[in-house]
Amino acid sequence: MWAALVVALLFLLGVAYNLFGPEPNHTEALGGAGIATALVGVFIFLRYHERRSGALESWIIKNADAIEHGGALFGSVMVTPDTVLTRYQVALSFLIVSFKAPTRLYIVGHDRTWLVAFTCTVITLTLGWWGFPWGPVYTAQSLGYDLRGGARETVAARLSRLPGFMRPG
Repeated sequence: MWAALVVALLFLLGVAYNLFGPEPNHTEALGGAGIATALVGVFIFLRYHERRSGALESWIIKNADAIEHGGALFGSVMVTPDTVLTRYQVALSFLIVSFKAPTRLYIVGHDRTWLVAFTCTVITLTLGWWGFPWGPVYTAQSLGYDLRGGARETVAARLSRLPGFMRPG
């Protein structure tokens, strides 16, 4: 994730060179600025998901008893043991650096999962395949992952795997 910000800063250095260097080239400076802006947007998108990733899990742990006995409200959504959660991922590559980053958990049928899946797919198609040798591999994995609806599981399955959760009894 931080690689996106580092590469954006390198593109901004290229913009400065193209604007103020020995042979100014405004077209290349504009292109570099566009790429840097897109990379900063990707960084913000991934940072947002990193910060929010634990919120739903923490809420599920705190409300586990209510969830198992009929359900609990998460905002305006009734969460039961059968509620389906999903998580998507993006692939990012920058020549020799490639990685995959997960999104936060989403409640299927209530959150705009189609928009998140679309955004992850566009980011992966645009920035995922550039790295050698893992870029194309991570791109194919992430696209397959996201186009199948992400990693889906029920709240009951999630509860059984969460660290720090001890099932009563």
